[in-house]
Amino acid sequence: MRFLMMIPLLAAAACSEGAEQPKAAPAPKAEALQAGQWQTTAEVIKLIPLDKGKPRIATPAGTRIDDSVCLSEAEVKKPNPKLFAGSKDSCEYSNFYMSKGTFNASMRCNRPGLDGQLMTTVYGDYTQDSFEMRLDVATRLASDGDVNVSSKLTGRRVGPCTAG
Repeated sequence: MRFLMMIPLLAAAACSEGAEQPKAAPAPKAEALQAGQWQTTAEVIKLIPLDKGKPRIATPAGTRIDDSVCLSEAEVKKPNPKLFAGSKDSCEYSNFYMSKGTFNASMRCNRPGLDGQLMTTVYGDYTQDSFEMRLDVATRLASDGDVNVSSKLTGRRVGPCTAG
């Protein structure tokens, strides 16, 4: 008798097993970063010397470089290159793409004390208040000491811009 009472329950369970559950809508992709103070960390993954000279950028694998950059309201859709390359370099975009959470840019940078350029590529994903990127730098110096440096670059918005 108990078995007969269980048949409707088993039938209902069998029917609901194959039914698709409604899927949550994916979060909309960010079109821009949020203005404010951003804390970034670049962690060197690898450094490859390109010639016989002593590397002019001495950042072996494992080196961490922290920086803090203010992103103004005018820069949210095309951030100042300092956000990605660091505040000590002077950079210009040669290619730039930023849309729906995907970022890809190429930059030509100069660094005080280096006679030549740093060809920099940055690509990865972002939200309004964070990003995770790959940063590749190839030096093109007038002297020996050229290197390729690959880093993992992360950033997060920490609040409104600080003075100074």
